[in-house]
Formats: sequence, structure tokens, C-alpha cells
Amino acid sequence: MTIPDRRIITDIDSSTPIGQTLEKFGALLDEAFAFGTHVFCWCNDGSAGRREDEGQPMLLLRHFLELLDCLPHLIRLGISDPCAPTLRAMFEAVIAVEYLVQPSEDKRGYAFLVCEVRRRLAVIDSVDLQTEAGRQARETIRKDKFLGDYEHPQVDDLDARRQPNLELLQMVGFSEANQEFERLRKQKGRVPKWHEFYNGPRTLKQLSTAVGLAGWYEIHYRRWSGTVHASHITEGRLILAGGGPAYLALRDPREAQMVVSTALSLAFQVYSAALRVFATSRLDDFQRWYAESMKVGYTAVSGERIIQVKGE
Repeated sequence: MTIPDRRIITDIDSSTPIGQTLEKFGALLDEAFAFGTHVFCWCNDGSAGRREDEGQPMLLLRHFLELLDCLPHLIRLGISDPCAPTLRAMFEAVIAVEYLVQPSEDKRGYAFLVCEVRRRLAVIDSVDLQTEAGRQARETIRKDKFLGDYEHPQVDDLDARRQPNLELLQMVGFSEANQEFERLRKQKGRVPKWHEFYNGPRTLKQLSTAVGLAGWYEIHYRRWSGTVHASHITEGRLILAGGGPAYLALRDPREAQMVVSTALSLAFQVYSAALRVFATSRLDDFQRWYAESMKVGYTAVSGERIIQVKGE
């Protein structure tokens, strides 16, 4: 087994003040996740009997919880920068839930479902060499310097996989949204996003504005995107040490507090949105939980910097 070179890794000792603080941060995230499982089950019970197009926030809430669940493990190790893609995905889930639960005559849930059905059909076409999409996918893979010898999968039951999805698109609700999908695709020359349907917001920035979270997009989302796209890799990663430039060590904990406060804020937002629609009677439980279990810790991580790293 290879032993990592510790010169580029920040050593986090759980017995030190920083290690103990990171443990408290992890415990806050654990608590938020634990309560979120109750929120999900309450909302799931409350969604029984609703139309098929009204259940999409539940899928997004589950997705949010799965993302939240990984953060305490990273934070306890002092890993904060790689949390950016997770926070970005959590934010996208929050604004999607907020948009879906807004009172509207548009059946936004069907737009969401149709885009998912069309995505599945596109995947099926991409492995079907009888389609233009399949042949293009094969040629693209052949040009890849790592995947050039990749054998295109031979799937025998493509029609059987395709047919149920095509039948869905003919059903009431789905059919109307599928017509909107086709209209937008012809108009824009690309596959439309579900939130664009029925003159909805075209971009994530516009979607953020539509749900009252434009400030979040400007302050946080753009920075997270820089990490995701490897375009901000010098910012804060090169420091002056010993009279010259040096790389910031891996597992640097100085942004851990921001990760925790942001994740908790997003959790409160999505829990509240889901409960307002699917389990209104549990809003008092949510407020009580926040007051008893989260308020003190959340106030602390949302305030002045707690972790001070030597050399700052």
C-alpha cells in the first residue's frame, strides 16, 4: 500500500481545537440529515393519492438528502473545496423544488417527467446502431484516445425498453408536455430544460430569480461552478511561504465553516418548502427541531470565523 506524502496534506488531529471543531461541524450536518429523513417520510406519507405529476419534489428531496449525507464525512477530515460540487447540486435541487411547489396553472411536474422520459429514450437511441444517434455515438467514442477500442454494447431488447417510454408520452398530461418539448426543441435547436416549458425561466439564473434566490446564485453558485469547471484553481490555492509561492495543502479546513453554514441553510430551505406542500401539520415539528437542536449551532457557524489556520 502506498503511503501518501504528508508534506501536501494537512494533518487534522481530532484531539486539537481544530479537530474538535470539525467534529462539531460534522455533528451539525449529521443532525440535519437525520431530521431530513423524517421530513422525507412525513412528506412521502402526505403525497399519497396525489397525481403522478405532483411527486417530483419527493425525488428531488431524496436526491438532496443523498448529497447532504456525504458532507459530514468530508468535513471531519477538513476537506472543504471538494464540497463545492455537492453544494452546487444541492442548490439546484432546492430551486427545482421551490419552482415545482409554486402555485401555478402549468403542470410543471409533467414537464419534469417528460424530460426524464425523453432522456431515457435518448440513452436507448445512443446504443442502437440502427439510429443516427447510435451511429454518431459510436463514431464519437472511436475518436476518443482512451475509449477508441471500446466495443459498442449489443443490446437485444431495445424495442422492449423503448416502447413503455413511448407509451408514457401518449398518456394524458404527458402528451401535452411532450408537445411543448417538441415546440421548444424546434424553436431553440436543442433539448429544452424542463423549467423552460410554458414560458418558464430559460436558465438556472432565471430559475433562481423566479424562486427568490437570485442572491444565492450570484454569491455562491458562480463560485461553486468555478470549482466544478476547474476554472478557479489558483484562487486561494497558491500562497506565499518562505519568501516564495507555495501550494495550499490538501484537506485545508479554512472553508469548512462556510460549507456547513451553506449546507444547513439549504437544508432548512428545502425542508420548509416540502413540508408546506406535503405535510403542513409537521411545520411545528420543524420549527421546534430548529429551535432545540439547530439554532445555537447554526448561529455559531453563520457568524464570525471559528477556525483560524496558522499563517492567515
